Parts: sequence; C-alpha cells; structure tokens
Amino acid sequence: MKDFPVLERRKFVRLHAALEVVYQAIRRSRRPRPDGSFLRNISGGGVRMVVRDELRCGELIDMEIQIPNLTDAVHAIGEVVWFQARKDKEKETNEAGLRFRDILPDDLNRVFEYVYSVAIG
Repeated sequence: MKDFPVLERRKFVRLHAALEVVYQAIRRSRRPRPDGSFLRNISGGGVRMVVRDELRCGELIDMEIQIPNLTDAVHAIGEVVWFQARKDKEKETNEAGLRFRDILPDDLNRVFEYVYSVAIG
C-alpha cells in the first residue's frame, strides 16, 4: 500500500499568539455584554480564542482584536465553527474557533501583515 503525504488543508498561515480581544455575542434575545479575553492563534481566516461563555456553532461574535504596535484595534464579526468546553469549571478556559465573516479589507490586511511579519521574522 502506498503512503501519501498529508496535505495542509488550511488556506492561511496560522500564528500562535496571545493577543488581547474584546468580544460579545450578537444575540437577538438580549443585549450582549462585552467581555475581555485573549486569542490562542490568528490567521487571515479567523481566530482561536479563550471564552468564558458557552457558544454555539453558527453564533456570530463581534470582536475587537488588539494587534501589537497598532493604535486601533481590528474589528471583525466571526462565526463560531467549533466550541470546546473545558472540564475544569474553576478555570474559565473554554475555547472557540471563529471564522471571519465580516471584516473590512484594511483590517484584514493588518491581520495578514502582522501574521506574516511575525511568522517570517
């Protein structure tokens, strides 16, 4: 039997970085409250972030991502594509993967520039 190489399915380079983020779920039933947290990684396609709340796949999240050396935060709307609740309930370390759904081209370019500048070094 022939072994085939594993191909990377990601469209974008992913950078492991603990960036600050302020986020809030966009929910129709009640006024959302902003919450501060941090990202585990970022790419041109989305983010992996630590969250307190339980999120549902398909839910939309409004995010303000603080990229080092930029005065203005990057604003994006992300869609939850996966959610993982942690077993240790005392530590609020749930994680979620979000795909960028709505992000201005200038903000997306700032994400790309940051990821590639750090990745290439």
